[in-house]
Amino acid sequence: MEWNLIISPTNDTLHYEYLNEVSTTRQSLYVTPLFMTEPAPIVVVVFTVALETLMVPFILIGNGAVVMLVTKNDVLRTTTNSFMVSLATADALQGLTLVPVIAATLDPSFLNNEFACLTLWCMLLLASGCSSLSLLLVTVDRYIKILHPLTYQQIVNTTRASLTISSVWIYTFVIAVILPFSGWNQIRISPSFSCLDFTGVFNSIHLQILLMTNGIFPFVVMCLIYMRLFSVVLQKLKRDGTNLNGHRRFMKRELRSVKTFLILLGFTGLAWLPVTTIVLLEIHTKYKASLGLRSVLSWLTFMNSAANPVVYSLRSEPFQRAINNTNLYRFFKRCCKCRKSPRIEPSSYNTYNVSKTLRK
Repeated sequence: MEWNLIISPTNDTLHYEYLNEVSTTRQSLYVTPLFMTEPAPIVVVVFTVALETLMVPFILIGNGAVVMLVTKNDVLRTTTNSFMVSLATADALQGLTLVPVIAATLDPSFLNNEFACLTLWCMLLLASGCSSLSLLLVTVDRYIKILHPLTYQQIVNTTRASLTISSVWIYTFVIAVILPFSGWNQIRISPSFSCLDFTGVFNSIHLQILLMTNGIFPFVVMCLIYMRLFSVVLQKLKRDGTNLNGHRRFMKRELRSVKTFLILLGFTGLAWLPVTTIVLLEIHTKYKASLGLRSVLSWLTFMNSAANPVVYSLRSEPFQRAINNTNLYRFFKRCCKCRKSPRIEPSSYNTYNVSKTLRK
């Protein structure tokens, strides 16, 4: 039986025609689509395209800088920074997916193809899943470094770090890419699928597993770890009293870092939890989010990828020193440097003349 899809001019129904192999007569079937979404307002579309276009270079340059600096500088090639590179790679991949997202925003028919639809969604799931799990690795690394400073090098060595990062990427690639392309999706069994309908593309069980393991679980664990770190650092500072030794200074610096990361973790939750909640609601209820709401939530997720390299890597002192030593930084510093003629204060000038006269 051969099926042909014809979209009616009003888009109210999907017209399926099939050719009966026995009687060679053509019969028709009109089906109401499972998911019909009203187009987003033109203002939202224009703002979305403009904002996403601006975010692409920010995401790629910021995360690319992290990878480049670690690759080119021996000082930065540490186990901690290997987790940063994993995070930056995932966020850079998410930035690359913005290009087809922008194309789909301008021309939704771009996603009518099954392969294009699956490729876009799977790459987004791969990038976001690896990003959240890499953030978890960064958090666990900091936890071990603060609570077990003497045995940190033995616990977190190069081999274990490489195996952990490889496991994260392999697992996420299998669950986010291999399984959907192997047939575990809704497209093949749904004659009226819409790529804009997340639950109409992926199997609901597979989607919930992915959300739990690569979204909710890492976020909850990170919250618990940072709350534990905050409590431990405060206790150690109170125990040290007024001793101004190196350990106390180290703990004060870590306390500031933990406070910063707690705030940023709240931003990460703000970026991803609404999306996760909407997907779960669409799975278990008849609720369908509007395209306008989906656009707003997509801004937050991509903005998170733009902020991660600045917050977790480029602001640190080792990365700042590495940036200052790059030829590109020196070039821009020379171009932007304003040469001012030296000023001589009157008092200094008089003192200089008096001292010169006395010498004579």
